[in-house]
Amino acid sequence: MAGGIYLWAVPFDGISPPLKMDLDADDSVSIPFGQYYLHVVGYEGPGAWQGNNQCGGTPSAVLLEDVEVTITINLSPGECGVQQIYADMINEKAASLVAPSNWDTAVWDQSTWGP
Repeated sequence: MAGGIYLWAVPFDGISPPLKMDLDADDSVSIPFGQYYLHVVGYEGPGAWQGNNQCGGTPSAVLLEDVEVTITINLSPGECGVQQIYADMINEKAASLVAPSNWDTAVWDQSTWGP
């Protein structure tokens, strides 16, 4: 996945918000101890967050209780359309890449200037 890998670690409790992070060059990430459903979107490249998407996740919650854990997640293009969470992840990552449009509108002070 030359374009990057985006991960959501969704806590098993169903209450806490997901942890959202980009995997590093070694395809690793630091996640606090706990139990999570892991969802991944990969970008094939050629550049950062570009190219076709491949998606996948853990079929059940994973308990992270050791300092280092290896988890294998198989990605495929077909999975991206199976669960809504993958569409949400792709849309969120795309939105984060758009420059803020602070200059699209202006609100000017209409009060009188001067003494």
